[in-house]
Amino acid sequence: MFGDSKEKQLTEHVDQALADDILSVDDQHKLFEFARSLGLDFNEYLNKHPATQDRVIIAGINAGLLPGAKPPYHILVKPGEEVLVEAYASMLKEVADRAWQGGYSGVSFRIAKGVRYRTGGTRGHMQQVGTKMVVTDAGWLSVTSTRIIFSGKTSTREIHYAKLVNLTVFAVGVTECLAIAVSKGQDVDTQTYAISRPHLFAAVITAAAQPHLPESSEALPAAPSNVGLISGDGAWRWDGQTWQPVARPQGDA
Repeated sequence: MFGDSKEKQLTEHVDQALADDILSVDDQHKLFEFARSLGLDFNEYLNKHPATQDRVIIAGINAGLLPGAKPPYHILVKPGEEVLVEAYASMLKEVADRAWQGGYSGVSFRIAKGVRYRTGGTRGHMQQVGTKMVVTDAGWLSVTSTRIIFSGKTSTREIHYAKLVNLTVFAVGVTECLAIAVSKGQDVDTQTYAISRPHLFAAVITAAAQPHLPESSEALPAAPSNVGLISGDGAWRWDGQTWQPVARPQGDA
């Protein structure tokens, strides 16, 4: 009971420190010191609470503390390029399936100068009817200081940060996903990946992209993100800009 009380104190202290989703090196040192004052090991605490661990890492990224991947890397690194994070990923494609009705939960946010990743902004639940996600390729997703690269078994994709429009972190059932919308002229191409810890990847991409983004994002085309999503009660459909009422057949209550 006494130990639980100390852990509760530490949890409350960590939540306060992460309120703005920014955690400097000095802030991190203070958290370690506070944990020690309670007789707790902060690293052990974070290992027991992976969601909090991700929040701490993301808050550090927002403060400019970018991670570094360990070699061997899964890409050919260009001169001056730093590999920040890599993970195995499956490329997904949305296909029509009228018999399937599944839940997609998540939210999109626009990539722009000065924007940072907010972990508290990823709540919500929507339902898309008539489509499902299927795996089209598998390989490694690498995020570097200059680009994003997917090295699959049958294909390779490269994204430069200046072309980023938005990111969407969501889940299909228990599968966590990251959708990356990229500007292609007047169109937007969305690449979707099933990947572990998509929140961490979204935070790294958001921070790494900042030096490569224009001062104003007004010239970027609007991303038709989540078009066709149906609200949880089935009454509203997202058309890319606003929620529209779903027409119901006559006779439905």
